[in-house]
Amino acid sequence: MIRNKLNEFEKVTADEAVRVVRSGDRVFVGSGCAAPQELLRALVKRHD
Repeated sequence: MIRNKLNEFEKVTADEAVRVVRSGDRVFVGSGCAAPQELLRALVKRHD
């Protein structure tokens, strides 16, 4: 979820969420079965 202009949260897709990640940003992803697979795929796809 991302905050909108009214300071409320709204649901977005993984592709929309990774648009806020900029080159040089660090993203911590915990390991294990709770890792957000769809979000990781979106990050990898964006790199290609």
